Order: sequence, then C-alpha cells, then structure tokens
Amino acid sequence: MALGTPARSSEWVFADGESSPAVLFERYTIYNPGVDDVKVTSVIIGVTDPNFIGSRTDTVPAGGVLSFIAREFGKVPAGRHALVASSDGGPIVVEQAITRSAGARSAGDSYTTSVSLGAPKEFEHTSRWSIAAGPPAPAKASLLVLNLSELDGTVTVKALGAAGETPVAGLTSVPLPNGAVTALDLTDPALVGAPLVVESDRAIIVLRFYVRGPGLSGRTAALALPG
Repeated sequence: MALGTPARSSEWVFADGESSPAVLFERYTIYNPGVDDVKVTSVIIGVTDPNFIGSRTDTVPAGGVLSFIAREFGKVPAGRHALVASSDGGPIVVEQAITRSAGARSAGDSYTTSVSLGAPKEFEHTSRWSIAAGPPAPAKASLLVLNLSELDGTVTVKALGAAGETPVAGLTSVPLPNGAVTALDLTDPALVGAPLVVESDRAIIVLRFYVRGPGLSGRTAALALPG
C-alpha cells in the first residue's frame, strides 16, 4: 500500500525499473479519470542496449484502468532502467508496483512488493531534491537518481546538520550518464535518519529505496520532494 496522488498529470516518470533475476513482476497501472478516452505512450529509457526499443501505446477508456508488465516490451536488457508514461489527451494517474525476491530463489524464499507513484510532469525540471530522513540503516543502492537530460552530469548528496548542508564523502560530483538511472550507496552510519539534499547540474528524479526495517525483508520506495 502507498499514498495516492493529490493531482493528475499528463506525464509520469518512474526511476525504479529493473531487469534482473530478482524481479518477478514490474507492473504499471494507468487510471484515466477523465470523460474521454486517452492514448498513453509508455517508453523504457536508460537501457544498456541501444538496439532495444521499449515503447507501447495504449488506449485507456474514460474512467477506466489499464495495466501492463515490463516483460510485454520483450526482453528488457539487464540492469536498471526508467519508464516515462505520457498521455496525448487529458491528465492521468500512473503507479508502479515491483515484486522482488528478498533473497536467492528457493522453496522458502520470500517476496516483497514496492508500490510507488512516479514524478509528475511539473517535477521534470528539478535539479535539487530533499529527503526528510535518511535510511533506517546503512545500505547500498539507497538512492536512485535518474538523469533526465540528454547530457551527462554529476550529482552531490549533502547531509543537513548544525553546520548546514555538508557534502557527503564519496557522494560528491558522482557521474550521471545521460538518460540513465544511477544507484547511490548510503553506507555511512552518520547518515541514518539524517535529512538529506540531492543536487545535480542536470534535471533529475530522485527516489528513496530503503530497507524496510529490522525483521522485515525487502525494500520500500518513495519519491523524494523537489526543492
């Protein structure tokens, strides 16, 4: 379960796409709350194979809901990717649900599903994002950063404390390939629960991707806030 969105948008961007043996399903659900049918084009970006074409266009009826999974695009190249869903008509609502294995595949394996909204169109020119609290425990790949630009860039993570905004060692001017998703590790114990700022020289989308807590398997995803 996750919070819904307070507003509709003509475009949604998702940074938590992944093609790996650990991912069972990567599902997107489109809701058209309008009174007219709309066509929604969904495009996978940030893949490693330049020959892969991940695009589809669906007609979503007025007041209707449509879902699809990433495998319907064909064999998505291994690694992280993003997805952009755009409506050619009225504004829509899109959410993502990813079911992952919590460990190695086995008869007793457990699975978790992260449900999250994408970033609406008005967030797509943002280069600074804020996070009220850092991870509950040190963990790798705690932040996912999508570079929306066609140019390479860099990103810096800062912690907020008594001295103001302080760049985090090892997370200053980290390279951001254009159009790709980059995972950042938050393994410094000092960052646990600390407010964070993520800044780039490009327009980016930032997603928190934290472990769920002691005794709970898997991770939970949530969009950071622009500004």
